Amino acid sequence: MNAKRITAVLLCFSILGSLTACGGEKEQKEETKMVYGQVWSAPSTVKIDQEDVEYEKKGAASLSYEAVRNEYESCQLLITADKDVSSFRLEVSDLKNGDEVLAKENIYVYVQKYIPYNDYTGSGNMPDALIPIENAVEYGENTIKEKNNGGFWITVFVPKEAAVGTYEGSFKLIVNGDAGEKTMDIPVSVEVFGYTLSDESTAETLFSWRYDRVAAGELDGSIEMMKTYYDFFQEYRISLQSLPIETLSGEEYLNAVLKYYDRLTSFSLLSSVGDISIELLSHPEKVIEQILAVASASNAERNLFEKAIIYAMDEPDLTNPAVVQSVTDKSIKITELLQKCVDEIKEDNTGLYDEFKKIENWETSILDIPSVIPVTMKAVDWLLENKDTEAAKKLLEVTNCWCPVWECFNETNAEPLIELMKEYNIELWWYGCSLPYAPGATYHIGDSNLLSARSISWLQKKYNIVGNLYWDAAAYTDESGYRANQYIDVYEYPYRQSANDLPAGDGFLAYPGAAYGVYGPLPSLRLMSIRDGMEEYELLRDVEEKYTSMEGANRAGLVAANLMETFYTDLAYNGCYMIKDGEKGLDFGTLRHELLQTVANVNKGLGFAMGSVDVEGAMATFRYYIQDGAKIEIDGQEQQPKSEAVYEYVQDVEKSTTVKITITNSDGEAYTFEQFVAVPNYELNSLSEQSVLSDIQASEGSSVELAADATHSTDGTAVHANVKGVVTGNNLVDATYVPYISIATSMFGELQPADLANIQIDLYNPGEAFNVKVCLYSGSSYAEFGNFEVQEGKTTLTLDLKKLNFAQIESADRLAFEFDNLQDGKAASYEFYMDNIIGAK
Repeated sequence: MNAKRITAVLLCFSILGSLTACGGEKEQKEETKMVYGQVWSAPSTVKIDQEDVEYEKKGAASLSYEAVRNEYESCQLLITADKDVSSFRLEVSDLKNGDEVLAKENIYVYVQKYIPYNDYTGSGNMPDALIPIENAVEYGENTIKEKNNGGFWITVFVPKEAAVGTYEGSFKLIVNGDAGEKTMDIPVSVEVFGYTLSDESTAETLFSWRYDRVAAGELDGSIEMMKTYYDFFQEYRISLQSLPIETLSGEEYLNAVLKYYDRLTSFSLLSSVGDISIELLSHPEKVIEQILAVASASNAERNLFEKAIIYAMDEPDLTNPAVVQSVTDKSIKITELLQKCVDEIKEDNTGLYDEFKKIENWETSILDIPSVIPVTMKAVDWLLENKDTEAAKKLLEVTNCWCPVWECFNETNAEPLIELMKEYNIELWWYGCSLPYAPGATYHIGDSNLLSARSISWLQKKYNIVGNLYWDAAAYTDESGYRANQYIDVYEYPYRQSANDLPAGDGFLAYPGAAYGVYGPLPSLRLMSIRDGMEEYELLRDVEEKYTSMEGANRAGLVAANLMETFYTDLAYNGCYMIKDGEKGLDFGTLRHELLQTVANVNKGLGFAMGSVDVEGAMATFRYYIQDGAKIEIDGQEQQPKSEAVYEYVQDVEKSTTVKITITNSDGEAYTFEQFVAVPNYELNSLSEQSVLSDIQASEGSSVELAADATHSTDGTAVHANVKGVVTGNNLVDATYVPYISIATSMFGELQPADLANIQIDLYNPGEAFNVKVCLYSGSSYAEFGNFEVQEGKTTLTLDLKKLNFAQIESADRLAFEFDNLQDGKAASYEFYMDNIIGAK
């Protein structure tokens, strides 16, 4: 719990409109209705089940994008059908910014195909496969059944040469059915920021794939198909583990490295073609041939080995001493193999490697090729517990790249693991493979938090993790028992094994295009989100580099790590437990806007950085750094530095949540921002630890227990309540008895009801709707918040403390949920889950 954290972000005046335009909570206007149903938008951070027609956060029927140049960004346009839709399509047009044009050729329209799932996340039909509109029309997949959702995923690409500014226009939605053809104009805007994203990715990737598993889905095992897949994933900033080659010859291998080098982030040394090549030592002569070929084409200007990698082991069980010894021995043998290559180059007198030898310490280019060791949580636990043993020390001394699963980066393990890797100068990667389950970081279809796949890259930057490994990018075959390596139709059965073994979508991020007449793969929502995150990784990296270069800020204690934490704080908790957009105070549109605004400004030479924010009551103290020679005005008043180029400003967030900041550089160029100070949200209690039960009381016959339940919580754990009525036969007693659940306010920690404007608590109701009265007590005195209806599913109760007329609020000691005792003359029964108590000042 952090009771002193406030989120503060920089906003342009235009941002409030754009946040509500694509998936915000803006109330639906009448023009969003048509005879076939409701037309609405959603951002690219959520997945909406086909049957979730009551989705609460429907945005207006318009599309609004913010992006830098050379970036892709997406929105969703959806229809909730009141009657059957026989066809729907979207006609796009050029968008204009004065005389500047964003051509329609840069706008990609896909129909969302719903994939059936039934796994740990629940069951339903979740959008995932993306079918190009023309192919969806050709195959008749642009229809919507009554009382279902359907719609588009619309991706905009901003060319490198695009001018800064807002491009506007409209697209035409055309819907057909029994009522005939109906049309609607969809307003569109794209705000382009003054920054150009690099083609090159610095966040390394290594996503495994296998030719035979691709061929099973495409019915085509040709090298041309494999090259198509490799090219496709490069467009999504992903490097597949095996280069698309037919042989292991050094010449073909080098040609592939050179062809893809500028866009790839890593390439593996291979012991087999089209497979994961974990048996590297089985064909040492081929590996040597590949290394020598790469050395022959490397020089001081471009050392190809900077992107080379070895993947020679897979999830060793380090709890077994024999396996520890085996990994140690294998690592030594790999080093010996690399040394043979170094020795051969040293002895060569043909001149073939002369340019390579001009690289300073060229030997280390080969000897230090990272040898990735993917490990599970169990292996990380062993490593941390046994790090001081001789066996673990020897293992750490001979290895140079460890790759724990995402779930290892929790509040307990992350810091000691990172420090251990630093101590031994080991490169740190991470990877996803089946686990963790949502709300842990996932690429799973059933996880409705699409932001999860995206923010994995943000957290990768937070922890300064070099690379991301994923266990299979496009596997269209089964892995279970007698069906191993048999084709599966991932459109209909998205499981590599049974749903009890692997979640839907685990092991593939694309779909075989052959099913829709496309040569090569089709993208998924998850893949789009991964690319979004990787693009944003590059923006975060650039901002961090600019912050680091501000020496004055560092001298003043505004270090880059602290400044960057502003971007990461609201995305996850307990390491990599992902927060959904709109929950626990997370507004990703605002967070992303802050990033775009910041990267554009720091690359203009605007030496401005926002530091820590300290909160005491309703007073927020902000610290800023302004480079020498510049000046800052806040709300029209020039500010004076508190110390060298560092300024402080105090804001009463109860009186005003915005300030206007103008920064003028030494050359006289001025930049103006509106700073929005978010209402501070505080996690009072997550209700995820066994200890909370001591602070919860239940009436006679009722019970509360801690439940591990991903369906009825945000973090996989919630308090499960069963409230029972009591029938004694005494009519007066039965009529006045009140079943209840009460929560001691002492569990809120430092912040108590008197300090807060409101309290929010999530209730999950697995059954029929019921009513509950909520009261705040101080001893026997109490005040009522009112009666609330709790519908089936999730309900967030907001308890307004500012409107509560309660003289004893300073001594309030419990929050009570009270229920009717009788239903139809019988003892009432209520079952629900409680999760996440959030407070706002």
